[in-house]
Amino acid sequence: MEDLDKKLRNFSTQAKKLENYKDFYKNIKIEIKEESGGEVETNLSTSSEEILISVLVHFRNFYMDKSEFYFVKVAKEIIEQPEFGSYQDLTSRFLSVWNKLLDPNYRSFGGMTINVNKKALSVKRNLDLWMNEGYLHTDQYKPGSQKGLDAIKGKHILEQFSRFGLVDTVQRLCLIIINFNKRVIEKILIENARA
Repeated sequence: MEDLDKKLRNFSTQAKKLENYKDFYKNIKIEIKEESGGEVETNLSTSSEEILISVLVHFRNFYMDKSEFYFVKVAKEIIEQPEFGSYQDLTSRFLSVWNKLLDPNYRSFGGMTINVNKKALSVKRNLDLWMNEGYLHTDQYKPGSQKGLDAIKGKHILEQFSRFGLVDTVQRLCLIIINFNKRVIEKILIENARA
């Protein structure tokens, strides 16, 4: 139990770091307009690129399955602990929403579907491509391959919608982490401190 308590404290500390990026959680907007000559111009309005990168660096601790703070693993540990019975239902609901967003068959980006190379792009695949090839492991990006992120970046409008999907997904998942921390983890830690 002591190890789990330490893990929950560390999880909470990391989750609170995500709260510091208030500008990241503002509404995102994509503007599409047709220019003269039939050209389509898109403009994506989000927080700065620096903030996005900072959020991704912290977020990956909850997203990578080998991480101590992997959201799914921590949530399942709470569900499996009989002494946390009063938090099991709420934890299951948080986990359900997380899993739905990252279901490989879930392809809705704010009600839109993005097709890349004639295949619908899942929210999870989009997130993985941007995190791995676009930001955190840029050595995996293969320009000119027409595969992975290159297939997306090759078309400006597709890239804008895909980036919109990235930001929207990370915002949603971070808000799950933040709320899970406040409504479950912090309360468990308070109860454990009293015991």
